[in-house]
Order: sequence, then structure tokens, then C-alpha cells
Amino acid sequence: QWEKTLELLNRMETQGVESSLWAFNAHLRALSRAAANPNNNSTVWEQGLRVVDMLEERGLMPTPITYVELIRLFSADKKWEMALEFLDLYESDTDAIEAGKTIADSQNLLTQAYGAAIDSCFKNGLWERALQLASRMSKKGVEQNQYYRELMLRGLASSRQWAQAVEKFEEMKKTVKPTEAMFVSVVSALEKAGKKKMATKYYEMSLHELGLK
Repeated sequence: QWEKTLELLNRMETQGVESSLWAFNAHLRALSRAAANPNNNSTVWEQGLRVVDMLEERGLMPTPITYVELIRLFSADKKWEMALEFLDLYESDTDAIEAGKTIADSQNLLTQAYGAAIDSCFKNGLWERALQLASRMSKKGVEQNQYYRELMLRGLASSRQWAQAVEKFEEMKKTVKPTEAMFVSVVSALEKAGKKKMATKYYEMSLHELGLK
């Protein structure tokens, strides 16, 4: 689909129609979806950098949505360094932050940006870097929603970091009721580590907490 959105941008330019941020953001979204496809072309992320250049050429300032889509794109294409770079740019762009305050659910956009960057770290085996980003979120007061919590535990489980998964789970459990996905990740992490007694403990806990027993 990204080829179609690129064609639209090119057509707008040849017809003298001013390209809007909406059109560029739609193109970035199409790119991030293409990058998430296992059969994607490995150069998809380069198209994202081309969009950045096109915005600069036209004097258009990135919006929070622009940053989120760029971070998602680089995360999906396993370009974790670029994902983190654009997360830093997003947070340092005071104009984008201010503009984001006028967007409904603007806080959640920053959460999505962090989530995509954290996911990128886990995909590249950088679980310690993912924890550093989680700590940064807490210090800056960025909302940690259900998607973020499940992402963190799933990432730690897939990274075989059972102790960190349990610690994070217990930390989260103090403020929110655990979801089934959260329990599944913790139990999975413990089972992979051969911690059968602890795995059984958290499985039994899940039955009680989720009302299944």
C-alpha cells in the first residue's frame, strides 16, 4: 500500500497541490505496516528517511503523529538506533509537544512512541535498554497503559529474563489489576527458566485474580 500513498504524494506535487502533513503521515503509516510484514522489502525504512527530507524541503514541521509513525516504522524494520533517535527528537521538539496537547489523547501518543521504541529494543535483544526506557518513562511521568504493561512483560519473557519479569509484574500489580496476558507472560518466563514452583504459584494466582477458580 505504501507505493500507492507515495504515488499520491507525487501526483499532488506534479499537479501543484500542496502536500499536507496528513498525507505524509498516512504514507508513513503505510510504510510502518509494510515494514511489519515478514516479507517486506528491506529498504522500506529508507522511504521513511525520504519523508523526513521531503518535510524539510517543504518547511513542514513534524507532528506527534509523524514521530510516532516514524518510530513504529524503524521499530518494525529492526532499525532500533533510528527508533531511539526519533524518540529523542520527539521529546526535544517543544513545538511538537505543544501541538500534541491540542490532539485528543495526546498523552497516549507519547506512550505509543515509547512502546514502539521499547518493542524495537526487545526485538534486537536489547532488554536492558528496554528497561532503561521504561525507567525514563516513569521519571518523566509518561502514561503506562495496558498495552505498555503487556508489551514489557511479553518482551522480558521472550528475552528469558524471568527475574525482571517477576519484578515488573509485582511492581505493576501494586497499581493495576493484572490481565490474563500479563499472567501468561510471567508464567511463560518462569517455565522457560525451569522455575516450575514459581510458575505454578503465578498460575494459581491468575486463576484466583481472574475469577477462574
